[in-house]
Amino acid sequence: MMRKVHFVHTSDWHIGFVQYGKIERFNDFYLAAMNTVNKIIDIQPQFVLHTGDIFHHQKPSPGAIRQAVKVLKKLKDNNIPVYMIRGNHDARNTKELQRGGNIISLLDDLGLIQFIDDKVISIDDNIKIMGVGYYTGKSSVYRLDDILDDYDPSDETFDILALHAYIEGQLERNVQISIKEISDYKVDYIGVGHYHIPWKKPKLKIYCPGSSEATSSNDWNRLDLIDKISIYSSFFEIKSEYISSWSSPEVITHNIAVRPKINIVISSDTLEINTLESEILNAIQEKKSIIERNGLDPENSIVKLSVYSEIDVDNLSLLSETEIKNKSNIFHMMSQINGKEKYQDIEIDSFIEQNLEEIILSMLKDEDDPQKFLEIIMDIINMFGEKKHREPSEETINLIINKMNELANGNTLAEDEMRQLVESEFKGGLK
Repeated sequence: MMRKVHFVHTSDWHIGFVQYGKIERFNDFYLAAMNTVNKIIDIQPQFVLHTGDIFHHQKPSPGAIRQAVKVLKKLKDNNIPVYMIRGNHDARNTKELQRGGNIISLLDDLGLIQFIDDKVISIDDNIKIMGVGYYTGKSSVYRLDDILDDYDPSDETFDILALHAYIEGQLERNVQISIKEISDYKVDYIGVGHYHIPWKKPKLKIYCPGSSEATSSNDWNRLDLIDKISIYSSFFEIKSEYISSWSSPEVITHNIAVRPKINIVISSDTLEINTLESEILNAIQEKKSIIERNGLDPENSIVKLSVYSEIDVDNLSLLSETEIKNKSNIFHMMSQINGKEKYQDIEIDSFIEQNLEEIILSMLKDEDDPQKFLEIIMDIINMFGEKKHREPSEETINLIINKMNELANGNTLAEDEMRQLVESEFKGGLK
């Protein structure tokens, strides 16, 4: 009887992320994971390989945990086991194990997954998985070498290496494992998480499915990009069979429809602010028409707008992001004018030349709408993350948390969840 391997590789669900401070985005990450699982059930693989970051926060909210349980229980109810490694958002290192385990350990205890915490496991006589969770810098290589010291390769088994790390070729910087280092591992499939854009190196048997939803605009540069519109996430289905040896894996990409993301760049020589606004609105409408032709709702779109204009600074300040968003009838918009990030018509020119914390105070001073406050906070968090500048001071973090406490009454997010959002994103997520 011919031996066969048939599994699915998915990664980076980031359940629990309240992106832009909007509860709709919290639900988007859950729906992307659930839609992925529904399609996996249709495929009926032997098992699922998840390469980390099932959650967005190391201490996920009760709501996020409940979402993850619902998603994973569907796989369990359909007799599809899940093998999972630790991502940097799940737990930064294994210190949690000294205090009773991390959130992935809990999912294991509930019987929803099998946590492969830096070890080699045998699924059956045909399949082995070597799993290494996230480590900073080159520590992933050192930890992997330690684990592989105990690994006895065999031509008889289909050997899988699961990693949560950046591989050479994914980013210009921040390479954790080089191509030479990874090519030394004699395995049949290398499944990678951490990088959010689908990425393949078939000759080296390296495969990264990307995230199930976009945690930043950097994730929009996907292979499914249609005229600067990203409308899908994806996962991989893998097949191999043994004759005299294991065949090279056949890797099939499956797409999942997600909230559309639109990237618009406008270079205009007009000197009239109204004309520039019309050009922007027309560009957005054109992209929305493409989305509609692909069977998705264009009004659910997220737009990143970059405008380069000859209009003088004083008149450019009249260009309102809020008005453009409302007139174009889209879900959310981020903008950059002549290389300057803009939020609520306040330009952030340079975090070095200006006192960012003074800008934060000016933006938050009179804000009494809880949802708008959260949107401002999330934009500030994104600015810090993208610019790679220092974290705000402890005083500023306390100011934000105190303000959130004032506004907690009646908000869609509980007070403890808002506190966790700020502390985890500023003090954990950007280190």
